[in-house]
Amino acid sequence: MPRVDPKPRATPFRPRTLNVAALRPRVGLRVPTRTPLLRWTKREGATLYNVQIYWLRGKSATKVASLFPRGGNVRVPRGRVAYGKTYIWRVWPYVKGRYTTRPLGLSYFSVKRAPAR
Repeated sequence: MPRVDPKPRATPFRPRTLNVAALRPRVGLRVPTRTPLLRWTKREGATLYNVQIYWLRGKSATKVASLFPRGGNVRVPRGRVAYGKTYIWRVWPYVKGRYTTRPLGLSYFSVKRAPAR
């Protein structure tokens, strides 16, 4: 009888990450709210940050917000993220009159399903 190899398991797609220790919420965390607080470790000399949030659909992404806080955190405005979706976000520091060539960090999070009513 011929040997039958098992079907290979499809591993779920995991977005690329960078310096996740500097970002909160932790990589892959499921947040309970549609207005999560995004935090990061401040970079010395940075006067402004550009926080970009993308909705992840399969392997493609659509930008949903670009925010410009001065401190080390920002709350996502209402209506930008939805229940049950996954989002990629990254932070670019503004240092010495320009944005850095590499982001401070790149991570992703999911929003939990809508609460039962």
